[in-house]
Amino acid sequence: ASPEPSATPEPSAKPDASLPLATAKPLRPVTRAAPPSPPRTRVLKALRDRNIRALDVLLVTRRATKPMSQGAAVAHCDGLDIAGLAQWRLPEIGELASLTDAGLVGGGYYWSATPADTFGDSRMAWSGAKRQAGTRAKSSAVICVRGDRGA
Repeated sequence: ASPEPSATPEPSAKPDASLPLATAKPLRPVTRAAPPSPPRTRVLKALRDRNIRALDVLLVTRRATKPMSQGAAVAHCDGLDIAGLAQWRLPEIGELASLTDAGLVGGGYYWSATPADTFGDSRMAWSGAKRQAGTRAKSSAVICVRGDRGA
């Protein structure tokens, strides 16, 4: 049996003058993305480190606390310092509704800074499950926020 002819020609010592010569293009250096620059503020650092969350201009603590009294909730937020950020407060009812819509508040009860009566002797609590506010005598969880007061 004779060998089948090869589809590729034998290399020759001389280049074929009828074929154009390829011109070599200079190689470009591989560029890598620059690492992210360090945050310029404590807020950006805390957000990057996932110590806090943000909803528009409202900063929100990462997790809710265990249930506590309304007075203890106020003291908790007042004394809170996260990554050098102070001046935390209880959210208003409208802010809690927005936080619930954004998925940042669970289905339990949360204290608010919204007065429950004319004299401000008691505060409203928010039910994330029912999406409604009401007065509450029992302990409730606490989410603290930082930013201008909601409308």
